[in-house]
Amino acid sequence: MNPIRLLIADDHQVVIDGLKSLLREHDDIRIIGEALSGEQVLSHAALASVDVAMIDIGMPGMNGIEVAKILHERHPTIKVLMLTLHDQRAIILESVKAGATGYLLKNAGQQELLTAIRRVASGKRYFSSEVAVTIVDDASAKSTESSREILTEREIEITRLLLLEMSCAEIGDKLYISARTVETHRRNIMHKLGLKSLLGLMKYAVQKGWVE
Repeated sequence: MNPIRLLIADDHQVVIDGLKSLLREHDDIRIIGEALSGEQVLSHAALASVDVAMIDIGMPGMNGIEVAKILHERHPTIKVLMLTLHDQRAIILESVKAGATGYLLKNAGQQELLTAIRRVASGKRYFSSEVAVTIVDDASAKSTESSREILTEREIEITRLLLLEMSCAEIGDKLYISARTVETHRRNIMHKLGLKSLLGLMKYAVQKGWVE
C-alpha cells in the first residue's frame, strides 16, 4: 500500500519537529509538507499530493477552521485532522461543519495519534475520546421531541453509539444484543432518516440540534 502523505500545520516549529520525530519510524506515513500558518498550508507546493492535513486551530492570521473550510471546498480529497488544545464544544462542531473528519487533542498519546491519522486517511472519522463523549452527551441532551417520534428509544440509543463510530459488534456487546440485531436497527435508522452513511448521520445530528 502507498504511504499516507501527511502535511502538518502548527504555528510552533517545536510541535512540528516533535510530530515528525514521532512519526518518522512508521513506514505507512510519509510527511511531505509542513506549515507554520494557514496561509502557508493553502499555498504549499505539495498540497495537490496531500492525503491528510493535520492542522492546529489556534494559528495566527487564518485559523485552522478557516483553513479546513477552504481545503474542503478546493481540495475535497484531502482529509483534515484537527490537532489542538481546544476542547470546547462550539469549536469542535465548527470544525466538523468546516469539513474536518477528525479531531484530536494534543494530550493524546502516540498510539492514538497514529490511529487517528490512519483512520482519517481511510475515509473514516476520528474523535478523541473526550471529544466523542462531548458530542454524544450533547446529542443525548439535545434530542428533540420530533426526533423521538421518528426513532424508537432503542434506535436513539444505538444512534448515539454510532456517533462514537462503534461497530455493530461493539454496540451489541455493550447493549447485550447480537451484532445482527444492531445491524438491523442501523438499517432502520438510516431508512427512517433518509441517510446513507455515518457522515450523513453526523450532519443530521447537527442539523436537528442534537449537537450544535
